[in-house]
Amino acid sequence: MIALLAALCSAAAVWTFLTPPTAVHRLNRLLTHPPANPFLLIKARAISIRDRRSLPHRWRTSIIELCDAMAAELTAGRTPDEAFTAATAVLDPHIAAELLSLP
Repeated sequence: MIALLAALCSAAAVWTFLTPPTAVHRLNRLLTHPPANPFLLIKARAISIRDRRSLPHRWRTSIIELCDAMAAELTAGRTPDEAFTAATAVLDPHIAAELLSLP
């Protein structure tokens, strides 16, 4: 019984020391605006998680589409720069923006 009580007390101490200070909680409450509808926050979080989970699949699909489009554009006689720019036009907008921002 004493071992269980000691384990609970040590777990509570670790939990207390690992939580952020109350000043951080107060600053977060002051600096962020609460959403008008709490369901919008839940919906936004769900969309964010879904986007994060599907990112590797979207990258793979976009790279395959990029290769196919580059082959078609180069076969049509365009320069590599023009072909790359035209090929990224059909990709996912976020991935296309990342690819076009590369030097």
